[in-house]
Amino acid sequence: MIYKYEMACKEAGLSEEQTAEIRRFFDAEQKKLKRKKESKDKTQMGFFSVSDLQNEDGDDYDIPDLSVNTEEEAIHNYELSLLRSYMDELSADDREFLYACFDDVRNADQRLSDKLGITVNQVRYRRRKLIEKLRRRFAKGIQ
Repeated sequence: MIYKYEMACKEAGLSEEQTAEIRRFFDAEQKKLKRKKESKDKTQMGFFSVSDLQNEDGDDYDIPDLSVNTEEEAIHNYELSLLRSYMDELSADDREFLYACFDDVRNADQRLSDKLGITVNQVRYRRRKLIEKLRRRFAKGIQ
């Protein structure tokens, strides 16, 4: 059986080796899809199409995410808003310092140390003090 991609390869002037490589790729992908379908079939779960998720008025239904705990999500969002407000209470220098401390950069302490002209221990001490200040403020605000 000649597939459309094989005919397209011939039209594009690809060599037999290149066409064979593409065939191997498509065969591997087809096997993956087949295994995935078989595993879904084994779970015996029904899947619905998105078009089935409309009521008679044509409005879409909301699909609840059962893996999300709404109460925990609300508490998490509230705590984040508190933390943001407490971060805003810090001086601009302290706020920028904390953001720089938690940049996803290797050797952030050393880089800050070099930038500010202080020792790495001073950077770590200042970070600990600022985090402790936020922690105390946060604990006081939750009560």
